[in-house]
Amino acid sequence: MAERGSLGGAWWQFGQQRSYATEAAQRRTIVLPDGSNVELNARSKINLEFSGAERGVALNEGQALFSVVKDSRRTFVVRVGQSRIAAVGTRFDVYRKPDEASITVIEGQVAVGATAPLAENKVAPPLIVSAGEQARLGAHLPLAARKVDVAAATSWTRGVLTFDSTPLEQAVEEYNRTGTRRLNIEDPNLLKVHISGIFPADDPGNMIKFLQRRFAVVVEETPEAIRLSSATRK
Repeated sequence: MAERGSLGGAWWQFGQQRSYATEAAQRRTIVLPDGSNVELNARSKINLEFSGAERGVALNEGQALFSVVKDSRRTFVVRVGQSRIAAVGTRFDVYRKPDEASITVIEGQVAVGATAPLAENKVAPPLIVSAGEQARLGAHLPLAARKVDVAAATSWTRGVLTFDSTPLEQAVEEYNRTGTRRLNIEDPNLLKVHISGIFPADDPGNMIKFLQRRFAVVVEETPEAIRLSSATRK
């Protein structure tokens, strides 16, 4: 159920902040004071930083899909670390990981730039990312837009995870965000495995059966975790 994110029409005018978060296996939709929507994925957290000049949201952790209401007087801005994503009337997904982040645009355009000037007070021009494109942010990543499968990038909103030749370690990380029982890779040989497919986000059972059939993965289950190892492990 959507949640109202305001305490009255004047709430944002005083620059107050409000936080929203999700736990494992939880998704949440929030209606912001301006009527925009934010859908939070599991293990995610945002802070609202609305003011009379700007509609600001800080994504501190995890993933969120933003559906922005147009307001030419106040730009809608999402902050991810030192990066700034500005949009007016668009839909886009932001996924923040420990070392990088990705911005996937579903409708409209966003402008991705830095929150502070670079060396010698020079400000780099923002990168324009259009519908059907994704930009990745990271210390060692070039800021560029590329075409992506938007449906796959946002499949979490439909309760599934989509992998396309994805390293098993990365797939396990996704399940550990959305599930209540951890998956652990016990065998380094499995780090070489890549998987493709669409699997339920809240239940790794289908993916585990796939791994058992395709790669002869050995599964050991405990109440706290599911351990994955190779049949050839010594």
